[in-house]
Amino acid sequence: MDFYNADLQQLYAEVVELLDPESKPLLHKETVKQVNVEKEVVEVLSSLSKLSAPSFLQFCYVYCLSLDRHYFSSLLRLRISSNKSFCDFIEENFLQPWSITELAEEFDLPVRKFNQLFQDCYGKSAKRWLLERRLKHARKLLITTPMRVLDIALECGFSNHAHFTDSFRRHFCCNPKQIRQSVLTQSDNIV
Repeated sequence: MDFYNADLQQLYAEVVELLDPESKPLLHKETVKQVNVEKEVVEVLSSLSKLSAPSFLQFCYVYCLSLDRHYFSSLLRLRISSNKSFCDFIEENFLQPWSITELAEEFDLPVRKFNQLFQDCYGKSAKRWLLERRLKHARKLLITTPMRVLDIALECGFSNHAHFTDSFRRHFCCNPKQIRQSVLTQSDNIV
């Protein structure tokens, strides 16, 4: 599994209360930090790796914190410090209906440098990540709110209903109304 700066930013938010408050970012990194892992932990990690990369990362990091809290607290702070402002900016603005060029301009970077920084932080192109993130947010809104599909499309940064529906269908293999209907049908079956 590959993890990127954005994954570590998310991890930091989830485990910040477990970190050693006294630790400062490391001035140098050890090439490899070996930790002894019990057989049961390896089995859990193996299972998590098949189910959820974020859960795998969180479990693994919490386990490492339990072994050497100071070192792993410092390491996480070091790893997230390099592009924190960039990741914060993307998280705050991913729903804006901006093009990649407009996002780059907002961050005061040339498009080429913006795309490279994005690839380094997120492990995929800005265009692909933004589309996937907006569609996941739209899916959540479809499931949890009574908002009209058009309003969801506009809120999620799509310029029109048709583009949103086509993108949604390609990504989730069904249209937005079908997602909403399947959730309503499931809730009716439970009652």
